[in-house]
Amino acid sequence: MNDHQQSQREYTRWLILLTLSNARSLGASEGLILTTLQSIPVQLTALELRREFDYLQDKKLLEITQQHTGRWFIKLTSDGVDIVEYVVECPKGIARPERYWGQ
Repeated sequence: MNDHQQSQREYTRWLILLTLSNARSLGASEGLILTTLQSIPVQLTALELRREFDYLQDKKLLEITQQHTGRWFIKLTSDGVDIVEYVVECPKGIARPERYWGQ
């Protein structure tokens, strides 16, 4: 794995959190999130997206519900909201930009 790939994964994780923040309080389907990220554009497959969901779920930043169709539905947890809103320190592995506006 090279630094560019690692940076891309960390940036993708941040974009996932931002997307889910905009989908609060309902959450979003994995298809909607994938489409949103690919429009930025981020080169990402559905499998890669699920890996990043798993990573963020392990950090307790989002919740995944598998629907009867096999699709995933994702919502931010309160910890995920705190990360997006800059309330708490961001864990390593997520490329959250530094806060540049007033404290």
